[in-house]
Amino acid sequence: MQATSRREFLRVTSGATAGMASWLALGRAPAFAQKRELTFLSWNHFVPASDDELRKQADAFGKLANCEVRVDTIAHLQLPAKFAAEAQAQSGHDLRLSFGADPFLYENLLADVGDIIDELGKKYGGWYPFAKEGSQTASGWKAVPWFWISFPATYNMTHFKQAGLETPKTWAELLHHGKILKKQGNPVGIAISHCADANSTFWSVLWSYGGKVLEADGKT
Repeated sequence: MQATSRREFLRVTSGATAGMASWLALGRAPAFAQKRELTFLSWNHFVPASDDELRKQADAFGKLANCEVRVDTIAHLQLPAKFAAEAQAQSGHDLRLSFGADPFLYENLLADVGDIIDELGKKYGGWYPFAKEGSQTASGWKAVPWFWISFPATYNMTHFKQAGLETPKTWAELLHHGKILKKQGNPVGIAISHCADANSTFWSVLWSYGGKVLEADGKT
């Protein structure tokens, strides 16, 4: 009977459902028992039906591959602490949902999934640049992109016109305009906190206006 691995689960499911980081590449040999359990740690989705669908698809894969797939979900604000604990213990879930800089923070503990990336890229027409930037480290692809949540910004141009301002085109202009609009009583609101939405919003706005906190070398 063919053994089922974490890598095979990613390969089969990534195109439709999963695109998580492969966790803890510790050299643990795959089990060849009659049944093997794969474990996946994800967030409690804000749409509960999404968690139900994920478990349904995990069960479907398990039946095809003759293995058990256990999907564990916790609040997204608890994920960083859970990831750190599993990294420290050198044990934990086989697969996990990855956010932001996780592929880089845990680079040495994650398996290279470049072969899966190549296969999916050829099948579905390649990858957007941001997918590569967020999942490929100096030592290889450490995550399989799953989804991207966009945060489109809206402007009330009436406030800008009232202040005699044009639409900002750079980060410096946005900061400049923001100070003027605040004095006018119409402050620019950009959430800054530790939660996922604030990070997604702030960094998207910063980068889209050409701002940055590091050079491309990741050090300067």
